[in-house]
Amino acid sequence: MLLRERVSASRTSAHVRCQSSVPEFRRSTTNRERILHVRIEANEAHKVLISIEDSGMGFDPKNMDRLFEPFFTTKPDGMGMGLSICRSIVETHGGRLSATPGRPHGAIFEIALPAVPGS
Repeated sequence: MLLRERVSASRTSAHVRCQSSVPEFRRSTTNRERILHVRIEANEAHKVLISIEDSGMGFDPKNMDRLFEPFFTTKPDGMGMGLSICRSIVETHGGRLSATPGRPHGAIFEIALPAVPGS
């Protein structure tokens, strides 16, 4: 039961962080429909897969190699710490965080984490 409580607390915390990002998302997509897709699934390799896809500004593919570097940012008032911290947390839990440009715009972030047996 403790694991479920921790997952619930993590989901609530993630929800609050997502809400704080919504104003930036809204400003970046004024000329098209704003879409955010979140998918969570388990696969046969005992991994939990989380995919977050948006219709925002996305990122320049030439920045792919630097996207998760500490202090790298494309935002005028950004610190460049968010994605670096996210990747560190995911990797600490034995997972992988990756990003790809969305088509025709936006971005897709994917997290793969090991599943907890019996949960």
